[in-house]
Amino acid sequence: TVLNIKPILYFEEGKIVPFTKVRGRQTGKKTIMDQLRNLDPKTTVCSVVHTVAEDEAREFAAQIEAELKKPGSGFVSLRDNAVRLAREGITTVSEVMRVTNEVE
Repeated sequence: TVLNIKPILYFEEGKIVPFTKVRGRQTGKKTIMDQLRNLDPKTTVCSVVHTVAEDEAREFAAQIEAELKKPGSGFVSLRDNAVRLAREGITTVSEVMRVTNEVE
């Protein structure tokens, strides 16, 4: 858009809910990182979703992981656990979220 407004959304009870609107991607990323720092990693699932910006999405996901994956933080990377989960026959998103929230 002309104003470069970016919505920040989240899921609540299976519905997409607007959190806030910001101007610009960098401001949006900072706002998201600030919010993630305040959430309990044991009960929070974070996904980076894109439409036509795969490289930027991967870079932001890596930034989130680097920032939040500190010793004792409780942060669990789905990527780190993907092979283990697949070996256990866990394939659906709800199963991954359930197991991830139980892992520490």
